[in-house]
Amino acid sequence: AEQGTKIGAYNFRAWNWDLFAQDSWKVKSNLTLEYGLRMGYMPNNYEVNANGAYFDPAEYNANAGTFLDPGTGIWVNAGEDQVLEVSTNTVLNGTASPGTDLIWSVLSGPGTLIDADEPTAYLNDLIPGEHLVVLNASLNTCASVSDTVMITVLELFIPEGYSPNGDGVNDTFRITGLMHYPGSELKVFNRWGQQVYTTDNYANDWEGRSDNGGALPDGTYFYVLNLGNERTYNGHVIIKR
Repeated sequence: AEQGTKIGAYNFRAWNWDLFAQDSWKVKSNLTLEYGLRMGYMPNNYEVNANGAYFDPAEYNANAGTFLDPGTGIWVNAGEDQVLEVSTNTVLNGTASPGTDLIWSVLSGPGTLIDADEPTAYLNDLIPGEHLVVLNASLNTCASVSDTVMITVLELFIPEGYSPNGDGVNDTFRITGLMHYPGSELKVFNRWGQQVYTTDNYANDWEGRSDNGGALPDGTYFYVLNLGNERTYNGHVIIKR
């Protein structure tokens, strides 16, 4: 093309793009390539765009967009699946191709998103169960990809037995989700109703010993777990070494 020549948009199989004389494509955050076409060097450094216009590249901000190799597509990663213990919120950490527009959405299960158009978003108002969340990345309206992440929230779980034999497996009376209830009170009684263990700040560390430090005999014990806010659980636990 000669200097000053206007080329009609119908000559190109693309839309909303800028063609650079340096034999490369420039994709702004709101623009998208359709095909990875290339064009040779144009005299006098003039550039021609899809609307048939031309301008001096010296007036163009070369840092105002994102370079994208025509041979590659856009990508997105919503992060690893998460398993939470009795939690009502979590942080979502996604990544995607530079220059893409992002949006998080909840596909299933309740949840409220904060900063849903950012790579790092916050998911609140969770309840026990599974929550499927999707992260969508797009360049204009012509290219879009998505990825999902599963957030599983576990309910409070109190085991009915454990084996404090020092083998490193199931050695403590571990209550799933207890970390969300600091200052919980635990009282343990034997079958005759005698209190054998008590703490006002249980930390999943009871190893089957009495308040005086002695190992309690194997058998069935009864507990009262007070989580605060009028949440109290009663039940039994079996010690078997």
